[in-house]
Amino acid sequence: MGTEIPPLNEEPHGTNTTGTTSQKKIEANRENAQSSTGPTSPEGKKPVSRNARKHGLLAKDVVITSGNHKEDQAEFDVMLAELRDCYQPIGIAEDLLVQELAISYWRSARALRSERGQLTSCPTTGEVRPLTEREKSRIALDDDDEARYQLLGSPRGLQYVIQKVQEARKEGEHSRGISWETSKWLSRHVGGSWAALSNKRALLTALDEKTTELTTRKVMLEEIELRQKNVSADCSSIPSMEALNRINRYETTNVRHRARVMQMLERSQLQRRQN
Repeated sequence: MGTEIPPLNEEPHGTNTTGTTSQKKIEANRENAQSSTGPTSPEGKKPVSRNARKHGLLAKDVVITSGNHKEDQAEFDVMLAELRDCYQPIGIAEDLLVQELAISYWRSARALRSERGQLTSCPTTGEVRPLTEREKSRIALDDDDEARYQLLGSPRGLQYVIQKVQEARKEGEHSRGISWETSKWLSRHVGGSWAALSNKRALLTALDEKTTELTTRKVMLEEIELRQKNVSADCSSIPSMEALNRINRYETTNVRHRARVMQMLERSQLQRRQN
């Protein structure tokens, strides 16, 4: 009898390599999965995060994309992609839990932004705001002493007076003197008898001296205000108790929910591995 040739779908007797080959493939696949982590740069993760979005049921509405509090959708997508890389969810149930984690971390970032906003919402130093027309009209109704006190007692008022004195100088420089209305305004708000200065050179010199005097006073008052604002900023270096309580309640609830989601996800993945 000749030697029998085994069928093509069977291994020759004594050469059972099916189990060995399958085991090697499994180990190779595991090594490849561990060494292949995908893109690591933010630029590379952005398109991957969009392509890897399996289920957007929870994550699609979390990012604010309009209005005054607009957020960065790409930043959230990168974070979600990194969480998926970390937990490697299988199936929609695990993926939804990973989305809940991403949403929770995103809300924690909002809580920090709220705290920062509470601290930075206080007035800061900067350019002196000019007087509004309503403020000027209100000062015009005051008596001379009160009007002078209102204008010469603040950097904003002094800035307005300096502007008026400079306008009076231009008026006197391009004519024989200043008008009766201008001299009356100067006498009322800065003091002195300006109508008596009929000599043009003496008038211009007096206006220059007054400008220097007012500017020096303005700088001094600005320094005083700056010190007061710095002290006020130090006193408000933490948010108010009302703001802190609101932020803490928000974040405490968020952190507790995140802990529960992590437990659910880890328990689900542990059961899957055991099965």
